[in-house]
Amino acid sequence: MIKIYKEKANFLKKYEAYFRENEVTCSLMWGIIKKYDHLDLMIESRHNHDFVLGVRAGKNLILVANTFDESLFKALVNFMEKIDYPGLVGRKDHCLLYHKLYKRLTGKEMIVTMDQRIYTCHQTHPVSMSRGHVRLASHKDIEKLSQWAYDFSREIGEDTDMDQAKKGVQYLIDHKNLYVLDIDNQIVSMAGRTRALYLTESIGYVFTPLDKRGNGYASKLVQVVTQGVIDDGKTAVLYTDLSNPTSNHIYMDIGYKPHMDSIMMHKRDE
Repeated sequence: MIKIYKEKANFLKKYEAYFRENEVTCSLMWGIIKKYDHLDLMIESRHNHDFVLGVRAGKNLILVANTFDESLFKALVNFMEKIDYPGLVGRKDHCLLYHKLYKRLTGKEMIVTMDQRIYTCHQTHPVSMSRGHVRLASHKDIEKLSQWAYDFSREIGEDTDMDQAKKGVQYLIDHKNLYVLDIDNQIVSMAGRTRALYLTESIGYVFTPLDKRGNGYASKLVQVVTQGVIDDGKTAVLYTDLSNPTSNHIYMDIGYKPHMDSIMMHKRDE
């Protein structure tokens, strides 16, 4: 029932067709697999055509499933008790089922650290703000943007450090996928294009410092970056925090529509 994959090529050979058919739902797992040469864990719990998949790349267990078969989730929970992982992220109803069985089998708890919604956008609406211009981030911006990336990770409850934040920013800049809104030679907001797949590309790293918020900077930047994805013939995908109604409203004003609810959960400290 449980199988561990050592080579991502073998994992993709078996499941990439499913990922392609369910690209938005699977974009996080698929994007992580495509990005990293080495993955800590690729696992399946499977019976016939039903499966529960888990991938870990240094952080949470990313969960994808095509079933609610409790026996498959139970097998994965039991196996993961031998593995160090802080929590999980995935489709909300699948993660809640995993958590129910986790509590039953271990007597321990997980807590919700973020209720998320996945949005998609096929066409943007204009943003009225005319000040500033959007440009690619450059290496001269690395120090400031690394601090922003670190602050962003802390805001959403991710366990990160400055070195990890800087590596993430460096990667996006090197691949010309990180953008900033520049007003009078001062950058005021950032957003990145991440996880480019066959039909979709995700928008991430959306951050505006506290003292710059409320001015429409993120709306302008995200609209421009999203339009770039659409102009390249793809659907834009965006994860939001449902506890922030302002940002969810902003994204819908830009043209994003809800696709699916996701959730991030962490193990409760003993």
